[in-house]
Amino acid sequence: MRLLRILGPALMALLMLGVATAPVAAQDVDPAEGTDFQDLEGIQKAYVRSYSVDFMAMMESATPDAEPSGWFVLTIMALEFDSEDNASSSHDVLLQDLETTDMGDAGATFEDAELDVDFDHTAKLAVMEEEGMTSTMLLATAQDGNHIYIVIGLTFGEDPGVAAGSLLTSMKETDISDDEEMFSVDGTSMGGLWAKLPSVDQVRKEAPSLTQATDAIAYPVTEGTPAG
Repeated sequence: MRLLRILGPALMALLMLGVATAPVAAQDVDPAEGTDFQDLEGIQKAYVRSYSVDFMAMMESATPDAEPSGWFVLTIMALEFDSEDNASSSHDVLLQDLETTDMGDAGATFEDAELDVDFDHTAKLAVMEEEGMTSTMLLATAQDGNHIYIVIGLTFGEDPGVAAGSLLTSMKETDISDDEEMFSVDGTSMGGLWAKLPSVDQVRKEAPSLTQATDAIAYPVTEGTPAG
């Protein structure tokens, strides 16, 4: 099926980066390739929310010549540290990981990009060509005091920068909730740091095709708790 041939290299590249390409995969991979969150100085929490298209429905309805379009996967992370200094040094570590990411057989190189936001950030884009279709992978980070925000996503035929900038801005402007944190794997976790992560409804305003969501706790990892 042509759709599978087109999607394959891009989704494999996302797996190389540790991004959850489907809800069931979110608990099996580390969202920041090369970095163990537990090794980041002063880290307190690392929460992950991943969004995707409904892959099963997409495959069932696809025709042999189907061409993918729009957003396919998006992973957003919020990391909390015990101090701004430790967040800053950890941000440098994460940026180094991004700068040295090897796309391997995916056939693309990350290049610096700028998002339309009014705060310091780092963004990188990689464009891949496969059978006449263009896919774009985006990685963006921003430090905000003792927090770090990360956005990683994949689109076909669409610039991911607009949505990524909007979502980073939303995370920066949203306050941590005073409510008790409640974890739910289906993307509806709430309270505390979870309030920083955009809901499915918020994301669908930027990327209507992303209908599936899943949450994971990358740090701290406790027995019996799903983790990235």
